Amino acid sequence: MVAIKAREQRFSIEGVPPVAEAAPAPASPITERPAAPIDRELWASLATIAKSTPATATSAIPVRDSRMAPKLRLDLIASAQTAIVASTYGITPDDGGIAFVDALIAARRNGRTVVLTIDSMANAFGSVVGTRVKDLAYRLRELRFYGGHVVFYGGAREQAHTLGAGTHLKMLAIDGERLLIGGRNIGTNFEDWPDYDVLFAGEIAPRVLLDAVPFLGRGDAVWDRALLDRVRCQREYDAAIADLRKLAAIKLSRARREGAGGPRYLPVIGDPLTQHERAGTATTRALVKTIDSTKRSLVMSSNYARPFPAIRDALLRARARDVDVTVITTGATGATVSPVPYVDSIDDYRWMRAHGITVIETNHIEHGKLYLFDDNLLAFGSYNVEAHSDERLVESLIFTNDRKLIDAAEGALLDTATNRQESRDEHDKAAGYGFFERVWLEVQALLGGPFI
Repeated sequence: MVAIKAREQRFSIEGVPPVAEAAPAPASPITERPAAPIDRELWASLATIAKSTPATATSAIPVRDSRMAPKLRLDLIASAQTAIVASTYGITPDDGGIAFVDALIAARRNGRTVVLTIDSMANAFGSVVGTRVKDLAYRLRELRFYGGHVVFYGGAREQAHTLGAGTHLKMLAIDGERLLIGGRNIGTNFEDWPDYDVLFAGEIAPRVLLDAVPFLGRGDAVWDRALLDRVRCQREYDAAIADLRKLAAIKLSRARREGAGGPRYLPVIGDPLTQHERAGTATTRALVKTIDSTKRSLVMSSNYARPFPAIRDALLRARARDVDVTVITTGATGATVSPVPYVDSIDDYRWMRAHGITVIETNHIEHGKLYLFDDNLLAFGSYNVEAHSDERLVESLIFTNDRKLIDAAEGALLDTATNRQESRDEHDKAAGYGFFERVWLEVQALLGGPFI
């Protein structure tokens, strides 16, 4: 059938590596299996695209269970000694979102540096879907009152450059030493969404923080300030960003001297405001380069799939080389937040199937952004197979040859493909939306359809 089915015999659902208990500073060995072989030419090309360098880690723990993630985040924040940097697409105004901001407030009152970056448009949409809008707004002002930095990315300056610009970077960095990064949003309503994050310790944590600092520094830090107070507020934020850059550089130098071995991890951060060119942002170009190097199989999961033209062309080239390509994505019955992204993707699903790409639509939302190349290279992060990820949003991917993370991602993909697959009747019926139904859904998108 498809590549992921062919691997079922050697990696069953029951064989998925269990997610470790949440621990602020895990110290277990990096992996029980040898790292996958590295294609040195490919990795050199990816490093050039990323303008970064591969890093090691002393620990890497996959986090698939979304019910575990909120407690893990709170434990990490409580364990911080110096600095907390959080970047997210959105914080839903509900109990989970409030608890997260309350933890940041407590950390700031205990003297920790706190920087929180939120996408401005996602925050506006959260005011529509959340139940505790005023509570969240009050908490964010309270965090600011105690000296925390609350930054909205995608303000007037960014919108003037690229309409719809924002950040989709989802990470929590603690003291420049530990890092939780992946595709998960913050809020109670996301706790039943399958996703994929990784909790890192070691060199990769300051490496990602150092690479992310330039994107954190461009947000609007004066969103609720009076005119006469804006200069001082922005100056304080700029100073905090400079201090974070120094902290990350010091931690990175120290981690390199300690010289952990094992698998490699390469962060790639894409930004349409500074990187956009015909070939795409850094994340897009890294994916294209890796797809072009794939020889046997490629499995991708994404909340919805409307490939950017450069990725579409790369998938066609892969099929011409007889690479087995599978796309796992949320189907019509799983699109519980809004049907807009699904309806927008229908024609792309038909195009992919017409070119021999297997499209598996799920009956439950699949929020993990996973890319598995030839069973020996994994990319994960926030990047959806969708044009907005290239044209409008800051996105991240981590490329790795860590067998433990590869196996965990493969198990997640297999679980979704086998246990949550929508029936042919369901997605055929959904694909039959009429012209006026599509027009109405497009109107909904213009009124604030979510891109999650």
